[in-house]
Amino acid sequence: MPATETRFDKCTPVEMLVIETLTARHRLGHPNWTFGRNPTVTSALLRLKRRGIVGFKSGIIENSWLVWFTDAGRDAALSDTYEPPSAADPFQVEIPDPDT
Repeated sequence: MPATETRFDKCTPVEMLVIETLTARHRLGHPNWTFGRNPTVTSALLRLKRRGIVGFKSGIIENSWLVWFTDAGRDAALSDTYEPPSAADPFQVEIPDPDT
C-alpha cells in the first residue's frame, strides 16, 4: 500500500481539502497557500501539523493562515510518477462514440 494511503486514510474532509489544495498548488509551482482562519480550518491544520504533514503561520491577509507541506508531507502527497496534462492540447478529451 502506498505511503499516501496509510498516511492520509484517517484524514477528515477538511484535512483532505488542505492536502489536495497544497498538492495542486505545489504542482503549479506554489509551495504554500493561504487558507481562511476559522475554527474548522485551524483544527485541521493543528492535526496535520501534529502528524508532521504541514507547517503554517499567520498569513499576510487578515484572518488567514499561510500553509505549506513539510518534507515528509510533500513526500507522502506528491507522486514521483505524476505527469501534467499534455501542453500541446490540455483540454483534449476523448469522447467515446455512442454508435460503436
